[in-house]
Amino acid sequence: MVNKFVKWFLSLILFFPINSNGGNKIKVYFNKSVDYSVSSGNLAMGNVALDSLLCSYIHNAQYSIDCCIYSFNYCDYDVGDSLIAAHNRGVSIRFITDNKHMTGAVWDLFNNNIPVINDAYPPGYDGNYNMHNKFFIFDYRDSSSSTDDWVWTGSYNVTYWGTSYNAQNVVTIQDHEVAEAYTDEFEEMWGSNSNAPNSANSKFSDYKSDNTQHQFNVDGTPVEVYFSPSDNTKDNIVNKISTVDYEAYFCMFYFSHQDISNALKGVWNGWGQNDSCNIRGVFDSGCWIDNNSSEARDMAGIPGSSNPWSPPLDTTSVIVKDNVSGNGLLHHKYLIIDAEHPGSYPWVLTGSTNWSYWGNNYNDENSIFLQSEDIANLYFQEWMARYEEAGGEFSGICVEKYEGIATLEVSNYLLVNSTVITLHLKGNFAYPYIDVIDIAGRKVSSFPLVRIGDGLYGAVWRGEGNKGRLPCGVYFLTLSNARNLKEKIILIR
Repeated sequence: MVNKFVKWFLSLILFFPINSNGGNKIKVYFNKSVDYSVSSGNLAMGNVALDSLLCSYIHNAQYSIDCCIYSFNYCDYDVGDSLIAAHNRGVSIRFITDNKHMTGAVWDLFNNNIPVINDAYPPGYDGNYNMHNKFFIFDYRDSSSSTDDWVWTGSYNVTYWGTSYNAQNVVTIQDHEVAEAYTDEFEEMWGSNSNAPNSANSKFSDYKSDNTQHQFNVDGTPVEVYFSPSDNTKDNIVNKISTVDYEAYFCMFYFSHQDISNALKGVWNGWGQNDSCNIRGVFDSGCWIDNNSSEARDMAGIPGSSNPWSPPLDTTSVIVKDNVSGNGLLHHKYLIIDAEHPGSYPWVLTGSTNWSYWGNNYNDENSIFLQSEDIANLYFQEWMARYEEAGGEFSGICVEKYEGIATLEVSNYLLVNSTVITLHLKGNFAYPYIDVIDIAGRKVSSFPLVRIGDGLYGAVWRGEGNKGRLPCGVYFLTLSNARNLKEKIILIR
């Protein structure tokens, strides 16, 4: 009982806007551990009890809750009981699920007079594909205020296993226009804008149309939202991959879409064959190289795969099979673009959509893209924990691609006004980057070196950080993605 109370109390703390996870209007949560050593300043919220957190959002709703969830069942904290309690105090609740997941918890809602439909509701459609969304909309239908409109989305199915074992991520957004887009999508499936569903107008899967707004600005953060199958999510993912300048890191439950794999290979081919470290990822064990539909086979260069990469990516350190504790699933569906280079306008792509033909063309899904260096770093902290947990490693891999000959030098151990940084490599490479790491292990700056000769690169650094002049102290200069190349420097002014 004490432990449950503590978890509940902590979830209340997490709900209120006291952290800097992307600002007060965008929050990011993970239910597994995170790696603070790669934090750029804000610490990611890891080991969060997502069922308890979701109950906190439900308890705070005053007017309406729309629920669209693939799998809904009993958890440590009974989200169903929270919805029933909210209904009993007058909150208007509508609930959509997949027809293959009409669990006892869903029937409890129905038996307590909460309207429920599934994707077999429209006449003439049997719900053969998956209603795979996992989103909630809070208080959008309250016309008296737009400041209480919240959207909850991500990879999280509300089940005991999904809460306690599978690796999950959740994004919550307080924004009226984003809530409106999700409500429009919900009501296309619901068939009406009232509490009563209408089967004659209800549409799922490829019966739906592209009828929602896609681009938003949430408190200065560009946000994009796409729904499958109507919005051609795959092409939007491919378009974002084309913006990769330095690295693309992913955690993916199911990755079988050839076009997305080809887009990543295109980035890698563009400049990555000298340094394959710019494409790294963690696959769920069920979608590894022994699965004939997995794009891990292409990346590993397996003969007979659809488009094998040559040279292949290392399957012991660059692309890896998950090792989530407790035999849980790596249930994430996210990609981080240029997380280690904040000046390159990083993106995070997440949501419910697996990178598969069915996820793009037939299943009901939602994807959300966020352009933010802070949010990208929060996801990078989670990604690094899953990557290292699975055996992935950075140290030495990129240096091997530099053929083993690489030295990093600085002109002054004490930096007063400026220092000259010199990097010696065998061969010529596109824009090697220097990362500046503070004594707490946080990356506080990143900048390119300029080629000044055959295998020779250099730059002058004057103690600047990503957000202005750095304070006095000890710093480490490292070659990005090759952290065994490191020079210590003391900044004084």
